[in-house]
Amino acid sequence: MSKYWIKQWAKLRQDEVIQIPKDYVVHSDFTTYVSEKEIKASFAQIQSLYINLYGDIAKYPEEFGMPMHEKEQYRVFSQQWRDVSVATYRPFILLYHLMICGDIENQGVLVSLNKYKNIPLHKKGGEKLFLYNPVKNVHILFKQLENYGFYFQGLKNYKLSTNDIYITYPDDFNILLVLKLMAEKARNINRIEDFLCCHFRLFQDDMQTAGYGYGADDTADRVKTESEKNFIYKMDEALMAKGMFRKPYGGVECHGLAYYNSQKSMDSKAPYSFRMVSRSFDIEHNVSETEKMLLLLRIRNVSKCLEYINGCPESVKEIFRYGNEGCVNRPCDKGVGYEFEGKDYWRCGCCAPAFSFKPNLVDIPHYIKLVELGEKK
Repeated sequence: MSKYWIKQWAKLRQDEVIQIPKDYVVHSDFTTYVSEKEIKASFAQIQSLYINLYGDIAKYPEEFGMPMHEKEQYRVFSQQWRDVSVATYRPFILLYHLMICGDIENQGVLVSLNKYKNIPLHKKGGEKLFLYNPVKNVHILFKQLENYGFYFQGLKNYKLSTNDIYITYPDDFNILLVLKLMAEKARNINRIEDFLCCHFRLFQDDMQTAGYGYGADDTADRVKTESEKNFIYKMDEALMAKGMFRKPYGGVECHGLAYYNSQKSMDSKAPYSFRMVSRSFDIEHNVSETEKMLLLLRIRNVSKCLEYINGCPESVKEIFRYGNEGCVNRPCDKGVGYEFEGKDYWRCGCCAPAFSFKPNLVDIPHYIKLVELGEKK
């Protein structure tokens, strides 16, 4: 484990790059100047660029001008911890800004310096998004990006001058063209995060439409194994069949979906009953895990579930066979204490439901029943 947060965050961002499926849709809006075959070939190379660049930041963060905050000095959820999580995106935020401020000219992209310097902050949900401008240490990033095949004219010692910027990618102009199409689409549909994780679904609808990311696919696309994807779709299907309401619910360290018993509960930000997340909240250890997805259950009263649990398979019983030390507020009204198989357990519930674990597909009916029985105190 590294002593610096930046190395951990960069590994996580590398892991968040979306896998490209064997087949995916490319809308005709993207094939005006380049064929679908060429788009897919270039996109595969772009994905490799993302993986390599995030990986190199993890190895050599100081060479990218990244903040070197030590884990021992700054705790999880501190402002420095959050700042580092955003800093990992800097090279791709820079590329995004350049692409949306430029026009295709000959075999490159001519970027208007005036447009670049006056990019407004994007907003999402009334809050400022992290696509700040100017990007910090931009001169370091320009220099580093040349190591990945980009060339920049109009700079002075890799810093902005009074000239417009002309970008080329001599090895393959289509790389620039596809990257620009991705940036334009992400801007049009306000899905900048999808540009930062190299999402293949940017291509599936026309340049003004986002027909994805509102249901189970938003989380399923972000896990790595078919078993995890299958669970997400099946669990979502079962909960929606019960008439539940869902919405995206994630954070800087994961993506997820939360499920509520009513529209009113969902709109009022009341506690959700179920939640699926693409990874554990423990960013220090879960990057190396093959399966990271977690299911969270809102069970407040285990005593109401005990009779049912006793008839469940071992995989369900195992959920209740461990606890944790809790938080500094223990005992508190959000934690869950219970006795099971002659032992006492305590589960902290301050930051999330007390029960979170890696689920099994065959146990979906049991998970739903447990929440039905124990959700209310």
